[in-house]
Amino acid sequence: MATKVMNHAELAELAELAELAGLLQRDFGSNFEPKEAGRLKTRMLKTLLAALPEHNIEQINRAFDETTRTLRANVDWTRFLCVILGQLPGWWTKLTNKPGFNTSTKIGRASCRERV
Repeated sequence: MATKVMNHAELAELAELAELAGLLQRDFGSNFEPKEAGRLKTRMLKTLLAALPEHNIEQINRAFDETTRTLRANVDWTRFLCVILGQLPGWWTKLTNKPGFNTSTKIGRASCRERV
């Protein structure tokens, strides 16, 4: 099996994800527990809004609600982030030069689902 070499942007994105997962673990416990979501929602939304400035509170709130409906068991914070980030809207950026892969493939935060 070939090992994928990540570029600087991908490594930075993973570092941001790990940093945010660590912050959530410190502030909210070792795992995301769906049964505690209602009690922790307001504080978690503030934390996520600060960490994801490209999104507004309505987007994060919708993604949080969908994530809590999706997750039925306790999960680590990295998995929680991959699910919630997958619920958030993304943006397409027109490339100047055609890359060596299918350009219909969306790249960005939601791609963390492929790495976990």
